[in-house]
Amino acid sequence: MKFNHTFKFRNFVVFFILSLHLISCSKDSGGDVAIGGSLNKFTIIGNNLYVINNAKVETYDIDNGKMHYIGSTTIEPGIETLFPFDTLILVGAQNGMHICKKNQDGTLTLMSRYTHIQSCDPVVTDGSIAYVTLSSGCGNESNQLEVLNITDPYNPQRIKSYAMNHPKGLGIDGKLLFICDSDDGLKIFDRTVPEKLVQLYHFDYFTAIDVIPFNGLLLVMTGNGFREFNYSDAENIHELSEFTFK
Repeated sequence: MKFNHTFKFRNFVVFFILSLHLISCSKDSGGDVAIGGSLNKFTIIGNNLYVINNAKVETYDIDNGKMHYIGSTTIEPGIETLFPFDTLILVGAQNGMHICKKNQDGTLTLMSRYTHIQSCDPVVTDGSIAYVTLSSGCGNESNQLEVLNITDPYNPQRIKSYAMNHPKGLGIDGKLLFICDSDDGLKIFDRTVPEKLVQLYHFDYFTAIDVIPFNGLLLVMTGNGFREFNYSDAENIHELSEFTFK
């Protein structure tokens, strides 16, 4: 059964923040890694907070409830998003994707840069394959998904590109890839073979902006709220609820 709830904007924000808090961290070899959407301009690995500030990524120590500045890493003008995986941070920029590694002192070292056409550029990865959405509105008219092999993070290689409508945020969990394609809705793919993605579902009745997948629950940010989907069974992915704000 699907439930529909309408909140005032303030209540929506509170509910959404609480939802993110409940699924805020995941354990891996690099320490606790914050779980968030692909459009984030800040992220957390262990006791370190990373924040985009113009052309730089700033590093802060947030241990023991205190925050102090450690340093910054210059990337390039136009950086937009941060996505953590293990000890890596992928930085999405308007004309490329950058791979950084976290050092023991929390600072970042730039490992490599993959250049693409001028475009808006969120990115996610599983550590071996990276998925980058390119959308028009940032200086070009290209709308596509690019799939990259980053097994060697010093030398990322493009595997294949897929045409999209106007892609925004994206997410992965296991063999599933979730693409927010703006007015064309939410698209879900089997990514078992990255160069041969198979579309499993297309929910085209709402505008999809960004996603957070976690343990079978998918939160989808929409144009006027968000929707929850259950993807614990890949053969029966379905919507659970819709939250809208005025």
